[in-house]
Amino acid sequence: MALAIGQYLDDIGVKTNVELLEWASVYVPMLSGHDMGPMFFLGSGGGTWSALYDMADLSAVDAGTNYTEWKNPDWFSGWEEIAAATTEEERRVVIDRMLEVFYNDPPWLMLYFQPDFYGVSNRVTFEPRRDEKVYLFDTALAQ
Repeated sequence: MALAIGQYLDDIGVKTNVELLEWASVYVPMLSGHDMGPMFFLGSGGGTWSALYDMADLSAVDAGTNYTEWKNPDWFSGWEEIAAATTEEERRVVIDRMLEVFYNDPPWLMLYFQPDFYGVSNRVTFEPRRDEKVYLFDTALAQ
């Protein structure tokens, strides 16, 4: 995907130099140190049980997962409002407003959605999860 995205950008006149990095020893330390350069590719799955689960990646300007060091004050002020809310309905109003901020001033380029792919077998019982996690203890071989 990174090579295809680089080619698409080259095609519209944005000169790219795509570097494919080894995940554990190169990419993760650069990501943790916010040393990724002007553009990098990171795929991420998300939780489906709560909007706050994925939103928490940007819980503070200096959060370790705020890789782009995004600083939109309308987004970050919402966290205090969520903490002060006493009902789920009050939280939902703030969450919806924050997601509107995220949509209109995104810290990331939302390039594509990649569906999960799984192999199948009549011998294996397995049910894919909406949050993309695979728990092997929920999987069994048919007898």
